[in-house]
Amino acid sequence: PNEHSNLIGLSKYARVCDYCWTLGFSPNPRQFEWHRFSSRFDGNFNLYMRRFLILGFIAGACTGKLSDEQRQKLHEGMATQDIKRVSEADLQAAAWDYAKAVVADVEKVDIDMHSKLKIDSIAASRHVRIYSLIPADSALREIEKQLVDAYITGADVGSVGDNLQKVGEDSLLYTKPVFKNRPDGSQQFSHAIGIKMARKTIVLSMPTQ
Repeated sequence: PNEHSNLIGLSKYARVCDYCWTLGFSPNPRQFEWHRFSSRFDGNFNLYMRRFLILGFIAGACTGKLSDEQRQKLHEGMATQDIKRVSEADLQAAAWDYAKAVVADVEKVDIDMHSKLKIDSIAASRHVRIYSLIPADSALREIEKQLVDAYITGADVGSVGDNLQKVGEDSLLYTKPVFKNRPDGSQQFSHAIGIKMARKTIVLSMPTQ
């Protein structure tokens, strides 16, 4: 009986609320409750949909249904997030390895750096800048001039090699000297192969864990 009385009471309350609302005395409480529920539902629905899409994207990657382009973008996005977490030691080690691989490609094509189209093609495929550092180039920056001077001086004492320098906030410059033999058997510095790499390019070259 008590439950039946409560149901009757709730029904009368609902009819009174509807009547008052039609007269303009107050907002319809039932409509107000529905709006509150609808707002909560919309917010939760959007959150769940975002999670569903993210999980679906990851699931697609795991099942191999992503295209090569999508996999590359996913890899780049993850690497971009990891750039600040890579230690300087790991970054430099990866830069050495990557730059040496690029130089190996250059040496197979044109160690003298005369074939611009071929060199540019390698640079584009490796996402780096490849250029020649020569003593007579007035456009060299200060760090590049210092490297060239060091190679010229070091050629006479036979103690020069490749070098890696930080350039700006987000790039590294790798240089490898190229020498020409003099008639007397000594070596003369000709030019240096310069490989300028962005931090992001280096991180992307690192194997994923």
